[in-house]
Amino acid sequence: KILLVPSTVDIERFSNAGVSPLTYSYIAYCGSLTIKKDGVDILIDSFNRLASEKPDIDLVLIGKGDSEFEEAAIRRKTEQLNLGNRVHFLGQMSRTDVPAYLAGAKVLALARPTSIVADAGFPSKLTEYLSTGKPVIVTRVGDIPTYLKDNENAFLSEPDNAEAFAVKLRYILDNYDYALKVGSNGKRLTETIFNYNFQAARMLEFIRLL
Repeated sequence: KILLVPSTVDIERFSNAGVSPLTYSYIAYCGSLTIKKDGVDILIDSFNRLASEKPDIDLVLIGKGDSEFEEAAIRRKTEQLNLGNRVHFLGQMSRTDVPAYLAGAKVLALARPTSIVADAGFPSKLTEYLSTGKPVIVTRVGDIPTYLKDNENAFLSEPDNAEAFAVKLRYILDNYDYALKVGSNGKRLTETIFNYNFQAARMLEFIRLL
């Protein structure tokens, strides 16, 4: 027998997240500033496609590169696209500080590309994103479509496609009241399927029946 258990989250971390220290409106990504794993370069390309028409929203990147070379490549890309004043690198921050920044975002984004890592794992950051109740946009890779439904509890985009990701982002921003309802539906999943207490009970029952 096999029991499938997704990434889980402690929703208490986000129930009292506090107010974001940032005073501007922003799309947020939190994690490694890598190209192969989480597609931060794709996210930047997508943001670039709508930056001029959406001057009132910026992109915030929380975390650092797995190497100085990778982070330098990401930073260089923003400069080449003339996004230096629209993409903010906040660096790595403590676990206790992260919830306020995520909860304060207008949209939470993960443009993970197709890869062995994507096929074999479920990103823990995704359950944290959902805990905020804000609209979440993520690529359709690995087990993500098993748990999330497009336009129902998240916004799913095709992987490896900056234009498709930008189209979804634009739709969220242009239909934000609706997007918030989708975000609220996503948050409900963190009270059940993505809740560690819920999954612990499932595992105990699974072991009991072996």
